[in-house]
Amino acid sequence: MFNFLNIGILFGLISVSIPFLIHLFAKRKQKKVYFSSLRFLKILQPKKLRRIQLKQILLMVIRSLIILFLILGFSRPVCQPTASITRSNAGSVMSFIVDRSLSIKRNGMLEDLKKNLHTAIDIMKPNDRATFMLTQGNRQMADYLLYNKNSLKKMADDIDISFFKGNVVNKIFESMEFLDKQKELNKEIYIFTDLQSSEWKTEKDSSLFNSWNGNIFIIPLLGENSNIAVTQNSIKSGLFQSESVIDVFADIENFSDNTIDDLLVRISLDDKTVDQTSVNVKEKGKKRVIFNNIQVGKGWHHGSITVQHGGFPYDDKSFFTYHVPSTKKIFLIGNQLNDVMPVRLCLEVQDKNNKKYEVENFVMGSPWSEKLDSSDVIVFSNYPYFKDTEVEHIKQFLQQGGGVFFFMGNRIDIKRLNQQFFQPVAGITLGNINQGKELSNSSLRIRNVDYGHPLFQHVFEKGKENFKSPQIFKSIETMSENFIPIIELSNGYPFMGEKNVAKGKIIWISTSLEQSWSDFVTSTIFAPLMIRSIGYLSIDEKIQSDYYTVGNTIKMFINPESLQGEFHVKNPNGRQIIVRPEIEHEKISLELASAFEPGIYNFYHNTRLLGMKAVNIDSRESDFNMISKNKIRQFFPDSEVHFITDINILEQTVQESRFGKELWKEMIVLALVLLFAEMFLAKSKRNKNYEEY
Repeated sequence: MFNFLNIGILFGLISVSIPFLIHLFAKRKQKKVYFSSLRFLKILQPKKLRRIQLKQILLMVIRSLIILFLILGFSRPVCQPTASITRSNAGSVMSFIVDRSLSIKRNGMLEDLKKNLHTAIDIMKPNDRATFMLTQGNRQMADYLLYNKNSLKKMADDIDISFFKGNVVNKIFESMEFLDKQKELNKEIYIFTDLQSSEWKTEKDSSLFNSWNGNIFIIPLLGENSNIAVTQNSIKSGLFQSESVIDVFADIENFSDNTIDDLLVRISLDDKTVDQTSVNVKEKGKKRVIFNNIQVGKGWHHGSITVQHGGFPYDDKSFFTYHVPSTKKIFLIGNQLNDVMPVRLCLEVQDKNNKKYEVENFVMGSPWSEKLDSSDVIVFSNYPYFKDTEVEHIKQFLQQGGGVFFFMGNRIDIKRLNQQFFQPVAGITLGNINQGKELSNSSLRIRNVDYGHPLFQHVFEKGKENFKSPQIFKSIETMSENFIPIIELSNGYPFMGEKNVAKGKIIWISTSLEQSWSDFVTSTIFAPLMIRSIGYLSIDEKIQSDYYTVGNTIKMFINPESLQGEFHVKNPNGRQIIVRPEIEHEKISLELASAFEPGIYNFYHNTRLLGMKAVNIDSRESDFNMISKNKIRQFFPDSEVHFITDINILEQTVQESRFGKELWKEMIVLALVLLFAEMFLAKSKRNKNYEEY
C-alpha cells in the first residue's frame, strides 16, 4: 500500500491539467496568406491530419505525466507492507543480540562490533526501548531489562570477548519470546555476529521462528577465515614401571584453503618443552601428531601441545593434565594361599627397591569382592568358581577399567566358571583339558608369539626376538571371538590371550602354576612376563583427567578424609576460588560451577595439591566457516531478514522497514525519461510539418 511523507505537495496535482488546458484553449489563430495561385500547394490528405492530431494528443499526455511524476517524487511516496501501516509511527522495542565469542577477536573485529553497535543505537527514537543480550552464557536477568540510548552505549563500550561458546539462534528465540510480551507494535531484532556456522544450531521448537513476523537486521562482521588449531589431545599410558612413559596424541586442523608445510608442533610438560616435530597439513585437513615414549614422574602433572604461528593465538595451544600413582594395589586370589605364592614371590623380588606394588592375598571364601574398588589388578589362580555377588563386583571392576589375570588349575570348575563368568561376562569359553605326557618330546610348546604386543616391547633386540619355551603338560582349550592371541601353543590354542571387557582387560594363561601342569614357573620367561603383565593390566586408562571445555562444570572426586580446613581451586590466572566439599557416592566431591578461561585448574586442601584439571576452548570456535544467507532465512520464513553489509545504510534500511520503501527516485527517473520522449516527439513533429509544407 502507498503512503506519502510530504502529503502537502500532492495539492500540486492540480497542475497535471495544465497541458490539457493549453491544448484546448491556446490554439494559434489562423492567418490569411494570399497566394497568386493554389496549384502549387500540396493537398493535405485527411489521413495525415489525423496523424498530426494523434501526436498532439500523445504530447499532451506525456507532458501531463511528467508533471504528475515530478509532483509524486517531491511528495516522497512509500510502498508499505500491510503489517507496517499500523506500526510505522508507533514506538519500537528492540533487542540487540551481540556475539562476543572468541572468533570476534580476529582482525580488529571487536572494534568494528562496538562501532556498529553505536550506529544502531543512534537510530533509536526518544520513545524507543531496547534490551541487550549476549550470545555467550545462560539467561540472566539483565537480558530482560529495557535500556535507553545512553545505557546501551555504555554497555557497548564495555563489551569484551568471552571464551564461552555461544549460540545465536537460541538468543534469537529468547528475544522473540521477550519481544512478544511487550506492548509496542514495532518489534525489531538486531544481530551483531561473524556468522560462524557452529553458532547457528539449535534444538529449539521452530514454531515461534515460523510465526514471528517482526524485522530482523543482521550486521555481519567479516574477517580472515583461514586458521590452524590444536583441536584435541589425548594420552595413552605405557606399562606401569619405575619410570612410566606416556604417548601423547594431538589433532592439528587446518581450516585454510592452502596446504601448510613444516608447521612446528611442540609438547611441554610442567612448562618445559620436552619434544617437537614438524608436520604438513593439507588444506581443510587434519593431521594427528604423536609424541612417543615421553617419560613422566609420579604424581600430578600438566602439559600442553602448541603449534607455532597458527594465525589465531587463542587456539594455538591445547592443555592436558595426567596423574601417575605412586603405587598400584594387587589382589592375589587363589583356592589356597599356595596357589598365588609364585606370583607374590615374583613381585616381591622384582619390586623390593621400588615399592611400586601393594600386594594383598585372599583365599576362597574371604570377602575380597567387597574391596575391589581399592584394587588395580586381580590375579586369580586355581580359583574354583564365583558366587553371584563376586561376579557382579568383577563386572563393576572391569567397567571401571580394572585388569584381571587368570591362571587355570586342578580345582577349577570349568562348567560353572563358563556359566557364571567366562561366557556371559568375558565372551570366552573354557573347553577340554588337553593333557600331554610329562616328556619333553610329547609336551606342548609355544609356537607363535606376538612380539609386537606391549608386553614384549623393548624386551628383545630387534631381529633377536626369542625365548626358550616352557614345557606344557596340561592346558585348557580356550575359545573366543575378537580376542588377542599373545602366545599360541603348538596345538593351535592360545597359551596366553587378552580380551577387552568394558573399559577393562582380561588376560588368561591356559595352564596352571602347579608343576604337574607345566614348568612355566621355573622358566626364564615367567618373572618378566608376570611383571610386565601386571604392569600392563594396571595401566590407568584414566591417566588423563577428564577433557573439559570453557563453561563446563569441573568436578573432582577424592577419597574421604578430613573436611576440616579450606578447599579451594586456583585458576589459570592464579586467583583462588573457595569450593565447598560435598559427600557424593561415598567420596568427597569438589565442584567448580564454571570454568571461565582455558588453562590448568589446581584443586587444593589447605596447601596440599589434590589434583589438576585441564580446560580448553571449544574446538568448534576454531572453524571460522560462515553460514549462508539462505540458511539463515530458512530459520525465519515469515520474518523480514535484512543483511547490512554496509553499516552506513542501516538507518535507511530500518526506516524503509518501518515506513516502507521510498519511491521518489523512481518517480524522478520516470519524469526524466518522459521528458526526453517529449523532446524527441516535439522535434520530429516540427520537422515533419516543415517537410509537408
